[in-house]
Amino acid sequence: NHYTEREGYYDFDSFIILYAFLVLLRIKSMEQTKMINPGELGKLIGYDRIPETKKLRGLIKELTQQKKSSDWGASLSGDRIKEDKPELYYIDGHVQVYHGYLANLGKKHVSRQRLCLPGMMEFWVNSVSGNPFFFITARVNEKMMEMLEEEIIPQLIKLHKISARQAALMAKNTNYPRFTPVFDREAYSPAFFKRLWDTYRIAILTYRKNVKEQWAESVFEETAVDTSMGNSTTVEVVNREYTNITSSLRKEREKLSRRKAGLYELEQSNPADTDRFDKEKKIYLNKELKLNEEITQIQSKIDELIAQRKKIPYKITIAQMPEEVRYNKLNQESKHLQNIIKMICLRAETTFANLLAPHYKRSEDEIRALVKAITNQTVDLFPDYQNSQLCVTLYPLANQRSNEAVKNVIDFINLTKTVYSGTSLILNFKITTV
Repeated sequence: NHYTEREGYYDFDSFIILYAFLVLLRIKSMEQTKMINPGELGKLIGYDRIPETKKLRGLIKELTQQKKSSDWGASLSGDRIKEDKPELYYIDGHVQVYHGYLANLGKKHVSRQRLCLPGMMEFWVNSVSGNPFFFITARVNEKMMEMLEEEIIPQLIKLHKISARQAALMAKNTNYPRFTPVFDREAYSPAFFKRLWDTYRIAILTYRKNVKEQWAESVFEETAVDTSMGNSTTVEVVNREYTNITSSLRKEREKLSRRKAGLYELEQSNPADTDRFDKEKKIYLNKELKLNEEITQIQSKIDELIAQRKKIPYKITIAQMPEEVRYNKLNQESKHLQNIIKMICLRAETTFANLLAPHYKRSEDEIRALVKAITNQTVDLFPDYQNSQLCVTLYPLANQRSNEAVKNVIDFINLTKTVYSGTSLILNFKITTV
């Protein structure tokens, strides 16, 4: 339990349930809790009101001090994979943009904003239906191929348990894979595909046809590259000094192109060689002389920059970076904990959507919107201690087909006799008639 003079006791189980409610309500940050009714949401977790933003941050800090998020996440991932028994794993990378000042992170291209911004890469491993199993955060700015070979594939092998059916098929057919990861073109490499099959018996799905015909056989026979990352300070990154010189070089070359274009235009308008145009010729010669001088100066600077860049390595280790610009890593414990709760909520929402789908004609187009509408719907809570029930009464939705779908689902949910967390009360749902 956690106590403050103004807000009283809050246990951590109630806080995790509260955070799950915030996720399902699409509240993306703790600051946004200032804009919601604290009393109404507090009743869902059995308190007079929800904690203030500062208190919520304090609860997260106390939870993350235990350093158990990774263990909890690994345990949940193993249970999900054991339950779903997937043979396909969809792997995708996402940039988590960082705008703070507590860390110095490398810049990555954010496609949705078409900008290069500081941030970290998160690689998510999902099921065919889109439900996440786990995620891995890149230590610095590793590419997908490095993360697959060094982090994701070993983790999947550890969590993925081969069923008796799979074992029989693998024994019968030497070409039957252990499992198949699916990822985008960033990690497309026939040599990498061959290493995965030879080392782990893992197959790859690719959008290219006749891969072996398009690539020379020697490509498949490349020796395996040592991608061991070791200590993060030994990871190689692009040298900032090299990129700064390259940027200056590009600007100087643009200046040179503009001066040469101006000189060409001036030469094309050269006045006729007669006494009548002596004054114009003098102006022309002065302009030509000035442009030639500028071109010579810019070309000299370009040569100097090229010579300077040749002395600088393109890549250096993080330990070799200047201390004031050296990349470091944020404390990911808090983010890890929040992501685990978000994954739980997403899987719960998907399960609920799957229950609704058979009773809703336009489920493919509108099922997520319907789930969101139900989540945001007003309810009445009534604890019936004599019958050991927590009665939850839902108000009608916008149309009758939605109400009928909800009615069918809550009849099924009531049969499960689910006990509300932290109490002995069985949840009993019903919807008011229109």
